[in-house]
Amino acid sequence: MSGLDFSRDKVIAIVRGVPPQHADDVASALLAGGVRLIEVTLDTPGALHTIERWRRTSLPLRVGAGTVLGVREARDALLAGAEYLISPHTDEAIIACGREAGVPVFPGALTPTEIVRAHHAGASAVKVFPVGSVGGPGYLKDVLAPLGHVPLVAVGGVNAGNARAYLDAGAVALGVGGSLVDPGLVRGGRWDDLTGRARALVAACALTPLEENA
Repeated sequence: MSGLDFSRDKVIAIVRGVPPQHADDVASALLAGGVRLIEVTLDTPGALHTIERWRRTSLPLRVGAGTVLGVREARDALLAGAEYLISPHTDEAIIACGREAGVPVFPGALTPTEIVRAHHAGASAVKVFPVGSVGGPGYLKDVLAPLGHVPLVAVGGVNAGNARAYLDAGAVALGVGGSLVDPGLVRGGRWDDLTGRARALVAACALTPLEENA
């Protein structure tokens, strides 16, 4: 479906605004908590360099580019090695760019009309954003009643407390930002606390931490 194993990994950590000097610590903390999918938003300082560097490491990351707003950004991200592209909106040109490169694209949409448009354009899955502002898991469940054939990723207000509800409503995966990669934890270098948040999400999603799969 998407080129990513959502049957194993259901949390996409959204790394936004993390200073370059802390990026590797954030990745290590997330991995220690069992989160392998990391989206680096392109409005983050040094985002492309971070994506490129992480792709060269032996860390078991699947790193993608987020906040992809146009084809130029999509191409730059692909050149840096992004394994998937995520946008806050639906742009058919971005979807086509990713498909041509054989890379999954998750465009943002909110209404049924937008979701179907993104799906018909070739989206690997559709990012329902900001889902927490329009009814949360209940909204997702209602949308999926007639659109159950469309894979949906819930983004916006997702946290350890409601993660299971979104999955039970039918989301194939979850994009989690500030409730996971909290700016305060990053500024304070509180990597153990960040790992703890990742573990809580993994547990809420009934995933298996990395060390148990070793």
